Amino acid sequence: MTLTRKDPLSPTQLAQLAADLHACPDQTHTETAAVEAAAALLGSPVGLVMTHRRQPVAVTATDPGLHAANLEQIRLGEGPALDVLLRQANQPTAADLVVDSPWPAWSPAAIELGWRSVLGARLTSRNKHVIGALIVADPRPDMFGPATIRATGLLAAHVTVALDAARILDNLELASDSHGLVGRAVGILMERFNLDSEQAFTVLRRYSQDTQTKLNQVAAHLVDTRQLPDDHVPRTRAGWPNSRPPD
Repeated sequence: MTLTRKDPLSPTQLAQLAADLHACPDQTHTETAAVEAAAALLGSPVGLVMTHRRQPVAVTATDPGLHAANLEQIRLGEGPALDVLLRQANQPTAADLVVDSPWPAWSPAAIELGWRSVLGARLTSRNKHVIGALIVADPRPDMFGPATIRATGLLAAHVTVALDAARILDNLELASDSHGLVGRAVGILMERFNLDSEQAFTVLRRYSQDTQTKLNQVAAHLVDTRQLPDDHVPRTRAGWPNSRPPD
Protein backbone atom coordinates (compact mmCIF):
# COMPACT_ATOMS: atom_id res chain seq x y z
CA MET A 1 0.00 0.00 0.00
CA THR A 2 1.40 3.38 -1.01
CA LEU A 3 1.01 6.25 1.42
CA THR A 4 -1.09 9.13 0.11
CA ARG A 5 0.16 12.65 0.64
CA LYS A 6 -2.34 13.23 3.47
CA ASP A 7 -2.48 9.92 5.31
CA PRO A 8 -0.16 9.02 8.21
CA LEU A 9 1.60 5.70 8.45
CA SER A 10 -0.54 3.15 10.26
CA PRO A 11 0.73 1.02 13.16
CA THR A 12 0.19 -2.04 10.95
CA GLN A 13 2.45 -0.62 8.24
CA LEU A 14 5.17 0.24 10.75
CA ALA A 15 4.94 -3.19 12.38
CA GLN A 16 5.24 -4.90 8.99
CA LEU A 17 8.20 -2.69 8.09
CA ALA A 18 9.98 -3.59 11.33
CA ALA A 19 9.32 -7.30 10.83
CA ASP A 20 10.56 -7.23 7.23
CA LEU A 21 13.75 -5.34 8.06
CA HIS A 22 14.66 -7.46 11.07
CA ALA A 23 14.18 -10.60 8.96
CA CYS A 24 17.03 -9.54 6.66
CA PRO A 25 20.17 -11.70 7.02
CA ASP A 26 22.75 -8.89 7.11
CA GLN A 27 23.32 -5.15 6.87
CA THR A 28 23.54 -5.04 3.07
CA HIS A 29 20.18 -6.75 2.65
CA THR A 30 18.71 -4.52 5.37
CA GLU A 31 19.86 -1.39 3.52
CA THR A 32 18.29 -2.56 0.26
CA ALA A 33 15.05 -3.63 1.93
CA ALA A 34 14.85 -0.32 3.81
CA VAL A 35 14.94 1.91 0.73
CA GLU A 36 12.57 -0.37 -1.18
CA ALA A 37 10.04 -0.40 1.66
CA ALA A 38 10.29 3.36 2.19
CA ALA A 39 9.84 4.04 -1.52
CA ALA A 40 6.78 1.78 -1.65
CA LEU A 41 5.19 3.54 1.32
CA LEU A 42 6.05 7.10 0.31
CA GLY A 43 5.44 6.73 -3.42
CA SER A 44 8.77 8.38 -4.35
CA PRO A 45 12.29 7.07 -4.95
CA VAL A 46 14.42 6.69 -1.82
CA GLY A 47 18.19 6.50 -1.40
CA LEU A 48 20.51 5.82 1.50
CA VAL A 49 23.77 7.55 2.39
CA MET A 50 25.71 6.04 5.30
CA THR A 51 28.83 7.01 7.20
CA HIS A 52 31.85 4.74 6.92
CA ARG A 53 34.97 5.69 8.87
CA ARG A 54 33.47 9.16 9.28
CA GLN A 55 33.04 9.60 5.53
CA PRO A 56 29.71 9.69 3.63
CA VAL A 57 29.07 6.76 1.30
CA ALA A 58 26.17 6.51 -1.16
CA VAL A 59 25.05 2.96 -0.38
CA THR A 60 21.93 2.26 -2.43
CA ALA A 61 18.82 3.80 -3.97
CA THR A 62 15.65 2.60 -5.64
CA ASP A 63 16.38 4.78 -8.68
CA PRO A 64 19.78 5.02 -10.41
CA GLY A 65 19.24 8.74 -10.96
CA LEU A 66 18.85 9.29 -7.23
CA HIS A 67 21.96 7.24 -6.53
CA ALA A 68 23.83 9.44 -9.01
CA ALA A 69 22.49 12.55 -7.27
CA ASN A 70 23.69 11.21 -3.92
CA LEU A 71 27.14 10.58 -5.38
CA GLU A 72 27.13 14.20 -6.57
CA GLN A 73 26.38 15.34 -3.02
CA ILE A 74 29.50 13.58 -1.81
CA ARG A 75 31.61 14.91 -4.68
CA LEU A 76 30.45 18.50 -4.15
CA GLY A 77 30.27 18.37 -0.35
CA GLU A 78 26.75 19.77 -0.40
CA GLY A 79 23.17 18.51 -0.30
CA PRO A 80 20.54 17.15 2.09
CA ALA A 81 22.58 14.06 3.05
CA LEU A 82 25.62 16.19 3.83
CA ASP A 83 23.45 18.53 5.91
CA VAL A 84 22.33 15.51 7.93
CA LEU A 85 25.71 13.80 8.28
CA LEU A 86 28.01 16.79 8.70
CA ARG A 87 25.77 19.58 9.98
CA GLN A 88 23.36 17.64 12.21
CA ALA A 89 20.27 18.75 10.29
CA ASN A 90 17.17 16.71 11.08
CA GLN A 91 15.01 16.81 7.94
CA PRO A 92 16.40 19.20 5.30
CA THR A 93 13.80 19.86 2.63
CA ALA A 94 13.52 21.62 -0.71
CA ALA A 95 10.02 21.99 -2.18
CA ASP A 96 11.39 22.87 -5.61
CA LEU A 97 15.08 22.85 -6.46
CA VAL A 98 14.40 25.03 -9.50
CA VAL A 99 12.74 27.85 -7.57
CA ASP A 100 14.41 27.90 -4.16
CA SER A 101 17.25 25.63 -3.08
CA PRO A 102 19.59 25.79 -0.09
CA TRP A 103 22.23 23.89 -2.12
CA PRO A 104 23.43 26.13 -4.97
CA ALA A 105 26.27 23.84 -6.04
CA TRP A 106 24.36 20.55 -5.90
CA SER A 107 20.93 21.64 -7.16
CA PRO A 108 21.89 22.04 -10.86
CA ALA A 109 23.24 18.49 -10.90
CA ALA A 110 20.14 17.15 -9.14
CA ILE A 111 17.83 19.03 -11.53
CA GLU A 112 19.74 17.71 -14.53
CA LEU A 113 19.22 14.20 -13.15
CA GLY A 114 15.49 14.88 -13.03
CA TRP A 115 14.75 15.83 -9.40
CA ARG A 116 12.64 18.75 -8.17
CA SER A 117 11.45 17.89 -4.63
CA VAL A 118 13.99 16.58 -2.09
CA LEU A 119 13.70 15.51 1.52
CA GLY A 120 16.31 14.11 3.90
CA ALA A 121 15.89 12.29 7.21
CA ARG A 122 18.54 11.64 9.84
CA LEU A 123 19.37 8.13 11.06
CA THR A 124 20.59 8.35 14.66
CA SER A 125 21.81 5.21 16.43
CA ARG A 126 21.03 4.20 20.00
CA ASN A 127 24.30 5.78 21.17
CA LYS A 128 23.24 9.09 19.56
CA HIS A 129 25.64 8.86 16.61
CA VAL A 130 24.38 9.90 13.19
CA ILE A 131 24.94 6.81 11.04
CA GLY A 132 23.25 7.85 7.82
CA ALA A 133 20.53 9.69 5.95
CA LEU A 134 17.45 8.65 4.03
CA ILE A 135 17.02 10.77 0.91
CA VAL A 136 13.60 10.99 -0.74
CA ALA A 137 13.32 12.68 -4.14
CA ASP A 138 10.63 13.26 -6.72
CA PRO A 139 10.67 14.67 -10.27
CA ARG A 140 7.60 16.78 -9.40
CA PRO A 141 7.77 19.96 -7.30
CA ASP A 142 5.99 20.48 -3.96
CA MET A 143 5.56 16.78 -3.24
CA PHE A 144 6.62 16.63 0.40
CA GLY A 145 4.09 18.22 2.72
CA PRO A 146 3.85 17.88 6.52
CA ALA A 147 2.33 14.36 6.40
CA THR A 148 5.13 13.03 4.19
CA ILE A 149 7.79 14.74 6.30
CA ARG A 150 6.35 13.16 9.47
CA ALA A 151 6.07 9.77 7.78
CA THR A 152 9.67 9.95 6.57
CA GLY A 153 10.81 10.72 10.11
CA LEU A 154 8.96 7.66 11.42
CA LEU A 155 10.40 5.49 8.67
CA ALA A 156 13.89 6.78 9.44
CA ALA A 157 13.49 5.83 13.10
CA HIS A 158 12.50 2.26 12.22
CA VAL A 159 15.22 1.96 9.59
CA THR A 160 17.81 3.17 12.11
CA VAL A 161 16.88 0.48 14.63
CA ALA A 162 17.08 -2.24 11.98
CA LEU A 163 20.40 -1.01 10.56
CA ASP A 164 21.88 -0.62 14.03
CA ALA A 165 20.88 -4.19 14.89
CA ALA A 166 22.17 -5.52 11.56
CA ARG A 167 25.51 -3.76 12.03
CA ILE A 168 25.91 -5.22 15.52
CA LEU A 169 25.03 -8.72 14.31
CA ASP A 170 27.47 -8.42 11.39
CA ASN A 171 30.24 -7.38 13.79
CA LEU A 172 29.41 -10.21 16.19
CA GLU A 173 29.42 -12.71 13.34
CA LEU A 174 32.79 -11.39 12.14
CA ALA A 175 34.16 -11.57 15.68
CA SER A 176 32.85 -15.11 16.04
CA ASP A 177 34.45 -16.16 12.75
CA SER A 178 37.75 -14.55 13.77
CA HIS A 179 37.64 -16.20 17.17
CA GLY A 180 37.10 -19.58 15.53
CA LEU A 181 40.04 -19.06 13.16
CA VAL A 182 42.35 -18.04 15.99
CA GLY A 183 41.30 -21.08 18.01
CA ARG A 184 42.06 -23.43 15.12
CA ALA A 185 45.43 -21.76 14.55
CA VAL A 186 46.32 -22.09 18.23
CA GLY A 187 45.45 -25.78 18.05
CA ILE A 188 47.75 -26.28 15.05
CA LEU A 189 50.66 -24.61 16.87
CA MET A 190 50.03 -26.63 20.03
CA GLU A 191 50.16 -29.89 18.09
CA ARG A 192 53.09 -28.98 15.85
CA PHE A 193 55.41 -27.49 18.48
CA ASN A 194 54.16 -29.19 21.65
CA LEU A 195 53.05 -25.90 23.20
CA ASP A 196 50.30 -25.16 25.66
CA SER A 197 47.48 -22.84 24.60
CA GLU A 198 48.99 -19.72 26.18
CA GLN A 199 52.35 -20.29 24.49
CA ALA A 200 50.71 -20.97 21.14
CA PHE A 201 48.66 -17.78 21.34
CA THR A 202 51.83 -15.84 22.25
CA VAL A 203 53.51 -17.14 19.08
CA LEU A 204 50.51 -16.18 16.98
CA ARG A 205 50.30 -12.72 18.49
CA ARG A 206 54.04 -12.12 18.04
CA TYR A 207 53.83 -12.99 14.35
CA SER A 208 50.92 -10.57 14.07
CA GLN A 209 52.88 -7.76 15.74
CA ASP A 210 56.18 -8.38 13.92
CA THR A 211 54.58 -8.53 10.48
CA GLN A 212 52.02 -5.80 11.24
CA THR A 213 49.29 -8.19 10.12
CA LYS A 214 45.92 -8.58 11.80
CA LEU A 215 45.75 -11.55 14.12
CA ASN A 216 42.84 -13.16 12.28
CA GLN A 217 44.74 -12.88 8.97
CA VAL A 218 47.79 -14.62 10.45
CA ALA A 219 45.47 -17.29 11.84
CA ALA A 220 43.73 -17.73 8.48
CA HIS A 221 47.10 -18.12 6.71
CA LEU A 222 48.19 -20.75 9.21
CA VAL A 223 44.92 -22.67 8.95
CA ASP A 224 45.01 -22.60 5.13
CA THR A 225 48.72 -23.39 4.60
CA ARG A 226 49.82 -25.01 7.88
CA GLN A 227 52.69 -22.49 7.79
CA LEU A 228 53.29 -19.22 9.59
CA PRO A 229 54.15 -16.25 7.37
CA ASP A 230 57.94 -15.88 7.28
CA ASP A 231 58.37 -12.34 5.99
CA HIS A 232 60.17 -9.92 8.29
CA VAL A 233 59.92 -12.13 11.37
CA PRO A 234 62.95 -11.95 13.69
CA ARG A 235 64.30 -15.39 14.49
CA THR A 236 65.75 -14.61 17.90
CA ARG A 237 65.43 -17.51 20.31
CA ALA A 238 64.16 -15.23 23.06
CA GLY A 239 61.17 -14.40 20.92
CA TRP A 240 59.59 -17.86 21.16
CA PRO A 241 58.07 -19.81 24.02
CA ASN A 242 60.55 -22.12 25.73
CA SER A 243 63.27 -20.59 23.48
CA ARG A 244 62.13 -22.90 20.70
CA PRO A 245 61.45 -21.12 17.38
CA PRO A 246 59.09 -22.68 14.87
CA ASP A 247 60.62 -24.31 11.80
